[in-house]
Amino acid sequence: MEDKTCEIELPIADVQWAADVARSSFVRWESQQGYYNNRLNSHFKGKLGEIAVENFLLDQKLKLDSHFRFADREKLADIVVKIKGYKKVIRLEVKTWSSNYWLDLGRCVAVDQYPRYKKESRHHCLVSAG
Repeated sequence: MEDKTCEIELPIADVQWAADVARSSFVRWESQQGYYNNRLNSHFKGKLGEIAVENFLLDQKLKLDSHFRFADREKLADIVVKIKGYKKVIRLEVKTWSSNYWLDLGRCVAVDQYPRYKKESRHHCLVSAG
């Protein structure tokens, strides 16, 4: 499978929103055991990836439910693409990786997370942010 890459420039307002939400998410999860190290940078990078995918899909004129924008929807897929209203949907779980780790760890999720993602999402979108 051929990898296709593109650069997506985010408006400063989106970057600021990602920083604010990352801080809130970091605080909410700091006392919980997780699948990865709970770091502010991880939350920030994740939000940037979700916003980039959202912007890309909106540029394609697709209709979306961007669940990642709402803390109370965190158990839902990050983005749901609505096709012909809700006659068909594509659920996306966005994973954002640093380009530093992409060659060694790219395209993988934590084993314990897989059953949830399989249930929630039909497709995974892996975003490399470097």
